[in-house]
Amino acid sequence: MYTDVDGDFWAYDAIKYSTDRQWFSGYSDGNFLPDKLITRAEAAKVLAVYEYRNREYPSISSFTDVSIDMWYAPYIEATDDLFPNVSPGCAFRPNDFMTREDTVYAIVNAARLNNKVKYVDVSVVDSFCDSSTVEQLLKPYIAIGIQTSLISGYSDGTFCPKKPLTRAEFATLLYRAANISKLD
Repeated sequence: MYTDVDGDFWAYDAIKYSTDRQWFSGYSDGNFLPDKLITRAEAAKVLAVYEYRNREYPSISSFTDVSIDMWYAPYIEATDDLFPNVSPGCAFRPNDFMTREDTVYAIVNAARLNNKVKYVDVSVVDSFCDSSTVEQLLKPYIAIGIQTSLISGYSDGTFCPKKPLTRAEFATLLYRAANISKLD
């Protein structure tokens, strides 16, 4: 599959699954770079492919920091609703890294995991010792992510909402979301 992802790599199944569905692709040198942090622009591309969204190049950009001639422009335009606190006329920050809380928001919406939960129990988020660092708007989405087993906290009792994700971690969350979506 990739020269830098062995069969015993912790995220091998998720990377293979995501690659087989063409949500992710590797680099021209045959590597996946699983430990590389994923940017918002890269995440937009993966999410646009994941959801089969229209990815036509825009005639004008909706965002002050996204030029229409950039490779990621059509993906950002197609998935802007999957990123919290983003609206036309503002900055998208395509080169910033995806955080855990932003990723959960994006994937819960993209995979429609809110349909899997009858009652959103935000108290599961408040149980983390760093819950005060979770953006208030995102707590229900993180609660859904926890309630559906999309994501969990760390053994030290933290959630680390602002922590950037690697490509392997992002692929793993998509893999989990796909499997959760299959359950009915």
